[in-house]
Amino acid sequence: VDSLGIQRGTYQRLRDHPVPFDNLFTRLHWDGGTLNVRDFTLAGPSVQARGSMKLGLFRPSLGLDLQTTLADEMAGLDSFQVQIRLEPVEAREEAKGSFSLSARRKSAEQLQVEGNLGLTRSSLQLQNVRLLQPGRKGRVQGEGKIVFGEKPVFSLKADFSGITPVPGLELLADLSGTIEIKGPLDKYRGRLTVANQAKGWQKARAAAVFRGSPKNLEVTTLMGGWLGGSVKGPLRISWADGISVEGNLQGRKLRLGSFTPDLKGEINLNLEGRLAWPKTREPEAVFKAKLLESRLHDIPVAGEVEGSWKENLLHIAHLRLGGKGFDLRAEGTLQERISLEGELTDLSQLISQAKGQISAAGWFRYGEDRLSGMLTAEAKNLVAKGVKAQNFRAHLHLKEYGPGISPALSVEARAENIKAGPLNLSSFDLQAAGSSSSHRIQFDLASNHVHARGDATGAYRDGSWRGTLEKLHGREARGPWNLQGPAQVTFSADRFLVSPLVIKSGQGERLEARADLTLNPVLGSLQAQWQEVDLTRANPWIPVGRVSGQSSGSFSARGQKGGWHISGKSRFKGFFAHDRLSFEVPSGQVQVDWNGKGLRAATSLKLNQGATLDGKISSPDPFQFDLPRQGKLEARWNSLDLGLFHSLLPGELILIGKNSGTLTWGWLPGSRFEAAGKTRVSQAEVHWKGRAKPISIPLKSAEVDFDWRGEEFRGNLNLNSAEHGALKGGFLLPLSARISPSFAPEGPFEISIQGRLQENGLLSRLYPEWIQKSRGKATLGLNAEGTWSKPQWEGTLLISDAGFQIDSSKKDGKHGKISSSMNFEVPHAKAVAEWGPRGLIATLAAMLNQNGRIGGENERASFA
Repeated sequence: VDSLGIQRGTYQRLRDHPVPFDNLFTRLHWDGGTLNVRDFTLAGPSVQARGSMKLGLFRPSLGLDLQTTLADEMAGLDSFQVQIRLEPVEAREEAKGSFSLSARRKSAEQLQVEGNLGLTRSSLQLQNVRLLQPGRKGRVQGEGKIVFGEKPVFSLKADFSGITPVPGLELLADLSGTIEIKGPLDKYRGRLTVANQAKGWQKARAAAVFRGSPKNLEVTTLMGGWLGGSVKGPLRISWADGISVEGNLQGRKLRLGSFTPDLKGEINLNLEGRLAWPKTREPEAVFKAKLLESRLHDIPVAGEVEGSWKENLLHIAHLRLGGKGFDLRAEGTLQERISLEGELTDLSQLISQAKGQISAAGWFRYGEDRLSGMLTAEAKNLVAKGVKAQNFRAHLHLKEYGPGISPALSVEARAENIKAGPLNLSSFDLQAAGSSSSHRIQFDLASNHVHARGDATGAYRDGSWRGTLEKLHGREARGPWNLQGPAQVTFSADRFLVSPLVIKSGQGERLEARADLTLNPVLGSLQAQWQEVDLTRANPWIPVGRVSGQSSGSFSARGQKGGWHISGKSRFKGFFAHDRLSFEVPSGQVQVDWNGKGLRAATSLKLNQGATLDGKISSPDPFQFDLPRQGKLEARWNSLDLGLFHSLLPGELILIGKNSGTLTWGWLPGSRFEAAGKTRVSQAEVHWKGRAKPISIPLKSAEVDFDWRGEEFRGNLNLNSAEHGALKGGFLLPLSARISPSFAPEGPFEISIQGRLQENGLLSRLYPEWIQKSRGKATLGLNAEGTWSKPQWEGTLLISDAGFQIDSSKKDGKHGKISSSMNFEVPHAKAVAEWGPRGLIATLAAMLNQNGRIGGENERASFA
């Protein structure tokens, strides 16, 4: 047949929908049992095709080359090319061969299938079928069979690995698993297992049982694992009119930490919805999700959201998220306006050990790739990480943000009654406006009669903020101060730089600082110099006391890969007063140097009335951003006025005299230390104003020394008064030299006190209303030894030449006061006491007046 043509025809297989075509043309040649079809073309509104075929009917064989182009895409493909080569098998009514299929979309090859064929009268077998996606990794290999009949029945079994059906979506990347399908095309069933090789939150696995037809697929059983939890529920997919997906999924114990370790929690939810994408209309969707008994950062959370997507608009009909101490609500259309409001009544649910209440309201909109919105927040009684604020209000307005557009923001914030350690601000105001590429910041703060204002401009690019502090000025009780010129500032995740920042006051004070630091690791340089800075400016920030004076000095820090070198020095003079404590420093200086070889610091103070104080600190540890693990402190003072210690004593007690001494304290690893010291008081007096008539006791000298190391604390005491005698003693305590000391129950314990005392009218001065005269001498001896848990005490008191006169005057209504007194003389008395394993044993023997005697002994307690 040289030519065969059909115009305006239709093709219909059985009861399928007819397929119309405009033109069909081909050439036919029949030679014996072989049919040749050449120059085949087909043109129609929905399909274009061309090709050739050689069909052997006497001995089954087939050679087919066919190219087809579709007007509408099918499964994302619009053209196909098929090649089949079947050759007869000797002595059998069957044929075998190979086939290949290439599928394209817009001329780009998307899919390639090839394998072996086996043809009999009743079936077609596919063996070693391989599916490839050009330009992508992955493998699909399987086998199948089609049994001919009025309703052909097919079966397919395949394994796949490394498949990425949607490029760029890691959740569906590098898939592996198996699939089995069996049944007629209009009623097939199957099973699928699949898992990806991703890590983190993208890692997932699933097993599904499904059934379907050429128009839809129904997943009757879905069991999956994701985020460390489970996902299950039915799904239905249809492509009869576009694509539609609907289902009801349940997620249980989904761990949010799979997204990021900083996000802790476990989610349980139910999700139901439907997505439809008709061929001739925009996609539509409805959804409803309910959050059940979930936890976010150990906070119970529950909520629900209901919404829809229609005509390219996302509408949130209702959203509510709440838990202990907080509640968040939202509704609206994303492309028009979504309103937000919420309350946080217990801030500790979000920040540990924090307190306060926060309320917020606002809105946001996202349309045409542009995001805008506004938020107003108010807070009361905020406490977090040592910072307190009684009132806080902030207003944020995002004007526009989108691709290629920097976010245009304006922020206004005000906080009142702020406390952070020694810092106490009555108010702090902040205003910022602009975009990340260009913005201006203004701030205003007030505290304790100090007021400061500043202006800055800057830009954020490439992960770094660069700006200029243009103005900074303030006013306080000592007068105004201001920034002398603009200062350049750069700050990023790995660098901090400040050009010379110079501040001067009207009193000649000057402060200059600069910095150039890398932050990862922290290296670089930091310098500061100050001249004649008035120390009274520090009073608003000092929690107790008042200070005055001037200070000048410098500080330098330089860090390199080999380590840091810190140095500084300061000269100062001033006065400090607090309660009854006050002292003047006419001249003082401090010097510090800390580098890779260790720490060296020294101070020298000249105090009022000629006193001096010198100190040194040293450590072999190289510089670190922490206290040295070990080191030594040495101090020496001379002629220190005892009046400095009045604030530590009762108000009735006054010390007059000079004190000199030394102290050495070394701290060691493991919270251990060693300490030793010695102090001497000379030409001192002790005044007691607790009575109507003050009492004064002169001290010729007083010395104390101690040594504390290891598990022992020992020391000595020596007091000498020209009027009242001398007292000396020593002690040994089993007290460990640690930051948190403790007594060793079985450690050695010793106390020794010896004294020769003279009364010299002390009782008559303490109790003048009762005792008119008093005198006496005493010898005291007290000793203790043993262990801390089982000490043994011995004491002796000898009294000689003692006497006192007691006033026993009485009043008479007619004659007034009748004078009468009683005299007691104690020529000799002795008391001895012993306290040990046998208990308390005491004896007393005393001579009273001329012939009186007092004596006795007693055992009153058992020692434990």
